[in-house]
Amino acid sequence: MKYNPRVSSSRRKSRKAHFTAPSSGRRVLMSAPLSSDLRSKYIVRSMPVRKDDEVQAVRSTYKGREGKVVQVYRKKWVIHIQGCKKLTRPVKLTETDSSQNCFDLRCGDPKLTQIGTGANLNPSWT
Repeated sequence: MKYNPRVSSSRRKSRKAHFTAPSSGRRVLMSAPLSSDLRSKYIVRSMPVRKDDEVQAVRSTYKGREGKVVQVYRKKWVIHIQGCKKLTRPVKLTETDSSQNCFDLRCGDPKLTQIGTGANLNPSWT
């Protein structure tokens, strides 16, 4: 049942708002749930994923794998995680190609296990 008269319950309008959302809106929509330790520490259920965070794949073919977030690609709605990459043929990776050695997850698949130490780490609500 719809309670807020300002929000449309139309499927078409909801999909349009989702897929045409600006980058600032996608940041919030691409939030990931926190692990139980972080949930008790920060007293919130989910936070936007940022570079240098540690995440664990909860769904998809990479289920159970952990890795560090290399890039949050908001335009494609994916998060690039450092780790294994699906390769079509055997390729010898060098140290310069280490940035390419990552896999991408959809925004609903990861769970935050550790928050990276960045410049914007001090949230106002802690």
